[in-house]
Amino acid sequence: MLRYNYTKLYKTCLGNEFYILKFHNMYPGSSFLLNPDVLRDTNYTQFDRVSLLALASLRKYPEYKFFGQIKVPLLYVPDQWDLSLFDSSKLIDVGNKDITLISESK
Repeated sequence: MLRYNYTKLYKTCLGNEFYILKFHNMYPGSSFLLNPDVLRDTNYTQFDRVSLLALASLRKYPEYKFFGQIKVPLLYVPDQWDLSLFDSSKLIDVGNKDITLISESK
């Protein structure tokens, strides 16, 4: 499991995808990925891997720890985010009620 602070990471890297992927493990925090190996998998686009980090940061760790919740409820997604950007992603599946992080459900 990888614990990270996406907000601090994003601000420090000025939103640059390359640097976010390079330095993701330098900012510990309350966000988490169960399967961080996917971040090094070049079979996925850089955008898909950074999007996974961003969306996973919206989850609440206590909901995972106590209830096993690994999906991201759409209620947690900021209104200004355009979810259609993830339509072609191999790592993210946007449903009617929640977002499945495909690499996390394996």
